[in-house]
Amino acid sequence: MADFQLPSQYLIEELVVAGTDVTGLFQNIEIFENIYSTGIVGSITILDSDAVAFIEGFKDRADVFTEPISFKFRNSLDEVLIFDGFLSGLRDEVVKQKVKLYQFDFVSSAVKADDEVFVTKAFKDTPPQDIIGEMVDLIGLQSQIIGQGEPMNFVSGRRKPTQVMRWVCNNASDPEAVVEDGDDQVGVTAGPGGFLVWETLDGYKFCSLKQLLSVEEADYPFILYKDYEYVLANRQKPLDKKMLDIVETEFPTLGDQDEKRKAGAYNHVQLVYDMDKGEYTELVSSLDGGAPTRYITKLTQNEKFNTECKLEKEVDDAIDQTRKVDSQVLKTSNNFDFQKGRFTLYPRFQMRAGDSIEVTIGKYIIGDESSKIDEQHSGKYIIKQVSHHIFANGKAYTKLQTLRVSEAIKGDESQAEVLG
Repeated sequence: MADFQLPSQYLIEELVVAGTDVTGLFQNIEIFENIYSTGIVGSITILDSDAVAFIEGFKDRADVFTEPISFKFRNSLDEVLIFDGFLSGLRDEVVKQKVKLYQFDFVSSAVKADDEVFVTKAFKDTPPQDIIGEMVDLIGLQSQIIGQGEPMNFVSGRRKPTQVMRWVCNNASDPEAVVEDGDDQVGVTAGPGGFLVWETLDGYKFCSLKQLLSVEEADYPFILYKDYEYVLANRQKPLDKKMLDIVETEFPTLGDQDEKRKAGAYNHVQLVYDMDKGEYTELVSSLDGGAPTRYITKLTQNEKFNTECKLEKEVDDAIDQTRKVDSQVLKTSNNFDFQKGRFTLYPRFQMRAGDSIEVTIGKYIIGDESSKIDEQHSGKYIIKQVSHHIFANGKAYTKLQTLRVSEAIKGDESQAEVLG
């Protein structure tokens, strides 16, 4: 076990590119996972020279710049970062005096496997979680599937597995989403909506936006990291406590309500044309009872997968779930990123996109020795993106992009219960 003196230090246990140990050549590595991405990506910068000629050996290979890459790093808390993937091209080449710096992109093995598989299957009354599980199996990874949606019907049409995953997320209906048709061609739509699927270093994860929004609840499906603080440096703390320090904070977006209002996140109307019945309906979605700020037009065709020669009509919203999906996703996804934050931490190799973090942000006023809490920015955040940045100088950092949900969207859940 290495003797760590600083919280930013790490230990290299493995760093191999194309079967060659490049520990002495790498300059930095960065790797990213994001709740909006179905693949892990990253880059590595390698130093080369005429004497070493490591990159020159690539030119005689048939699979140039697509070779395997693997690495394993360990931090001061004995957390391990393990990755196995493939190079995906040379991004940049810089000459500095007698040496060259090469920056390579790389992707996870799932991304490469996804490029080689095409799905030509018709799904009939299949829950979205089962479809996601089947797609993950095709590219050979583990998964944590906790989302539950209404059964779906569609033809994959020679899509790649991750394309099928994204189609499911964009078209699956949450069981609690409801539509109530009223008189005079006017109805109401309410409830949660939207699903996400993404790849982490532990495998794929699939859940609903509502489950991610439950960050304040005890049943939050992923890990909650606590006790992180942004405070003045305290060198008297033990190393494990220093690992809970936030190095840097940034809040690029805080409550951009006007833009969300214009997008219809609070109040909008969905104009629905039923192509089977020849009916027109206006479905109102309102979070605060205000006037609509957006109108969206949708065509629905609920009979398109009916195999019974239309002798038996499909139940509304059973095949084409547009009425229960589009409106709910519009407001849920827009209010999902109500507040955005960025945090730089010391290397935390077990954090994953989709986890949450509880932070305490201190305020410092010149002339005031007492520490005060920034109530506006302190609290729980959903981790949108995790990126690990590892440098050859022996230091590493983990950077987080975080999201915070608008309080307005929580009021729509009670409305869905009334309608349901």
